[in-house]
Amino acid sequence: AESAIFIGTAPLRAEVIVNGVPVGATPILLRDQEPGPYQISIRKPGYLPVDTVVELADASVESISVRLRPNTFVASFSADRTIAAGTPFERTAATLMLPEGQYELTGSGVDLILRPVYPHESALRAARIVTIAGAVVATISTIEDAFVIDGRSFFTSYLPTPGTIASWTLAIGAGGFWWALERDKARHLEQSVILPYDGGLTASEAERIFRDGDAALEAGNLSRALTQYNRILADSTDSEYLPQALYKAAQIYSVSGDGKLAARLLELLIDDLPAIDVYDRALFTLAQIYEQTGLFNRAAELLESMLFADPLFDPRDVESDLEALRERSGGAR
Repeated sequence: AESAIFIGTAPLRAEVIVNGVPVGATPILLRDQEPGPYQISIRKPGYLPVDTVVELADASVESISVRLRPNTFVASFSADRTIAAGTPFERTAATLMLPEGQYELTGSGVDLILRPVYPHESALRAARIVTIAGAVVATISTIEDAFVIDGRSFFTSYLPTPGTIASWTLAIGAGGFWWALERDKARHLEQSVILPYDGGLTASEAERIFRDGDAALEAGNLSRALTQYNRILADSTDSEYLPQALYKAAQIYSVSGDGKLAARLLELLIDDLPAIDVYDRALFTLAQIYEQTGLFNRAAELLESMLFADPLFDPRDVESDLEALRERSGGAR
């Protein structure tokens, strides 16, 4: 029996290199592989590289599903205590993907607030001081000009001295620089992150909730099953059960008549969480939804993308479905 390796990434279209040889882009199913070790490298511009070794047994299928991390700084906090502003906070573990730079960690109640330190703070302060000082000097110089030059009144015509003009020019220029830096700082601080005390579901909690959803689905209690699957989607975004929960929630929405929401969840699963156990099923189910709404070309594209990693699908049956779709869309080949 053949052995195979499935490699999926989020986002998709990452380059896959096996034992030093480029083999294509994700998602990809490498069929007819010999048993033994395989060095897998995954590369995508703007993301950290992933390197792993897969030991492939005879007549087996190994699955690698990776959420690629942007090429940014990673900040990790202890699972027990985090020191913020000199005060220890009890909290759950948290890992953040943040742009590289300096950050200030402070506390507010039971929350931690992580704010980036603005790198041009000294220039901003200098621009503020120069603007205020320049405006004061320019104002004094203007008043002196008004009452000193030939004894003319401030409210009658007079020509300011070069010193007054220079003072106002400096004040206005520094003020413009100050304003630009303040806007830049505001955009910079938009990256601030609030870390709530309460974490997501633990691995054991996620498993228990997922199993409870499966039991409810088997018993025909769709409402209960959907509630449990949605808890996985909301509170356990790194769980191994997330792809299955997403697929089953989409199925429930589909049979309940909410095809749009089902399609949205399936698109999310295909594009962001490719997993070997549900990838082909998600493509096929989404193709059925598109066919029902008259999007025959899009449905055909999805069927053409199937990897046939799932023994549930026979390539000959899918090809027959494809021909029917092409005929209905007027694009038979």
